Amino acid sequence: MSGHTPGPWVIKKFGGQDKWAIGPLSRRVCDAYGEANGKLIAAAPNLLEALQGLLNALPSATTHPAIRAARAAIAKATGDEE
Repeated sequence: MSGHTPGPWVIKKFGGQDKWAIGPLSRRVCDAYGEANGKLIAAAPNLLEALQGLLNALPSATTHPAIRAARAAIAKATGDEE
């Protein structure tokens, strides 16, 4: 996958508001409102890498609904949706 800012991503509260900046080395990738949203967004690169690793370890013919959901999530994250 190319085009995304490589991790690790971190969250930092700024401006005295419930707003979080996410990015490597404190560079802003995006703003998230609420700590829970910030944590989820900060975990995104790790989640994508973990899903890709799991799918690479499984037989390509696996059709379990969870595997289909993982493939769909990867496609959404990488822009490969049909």
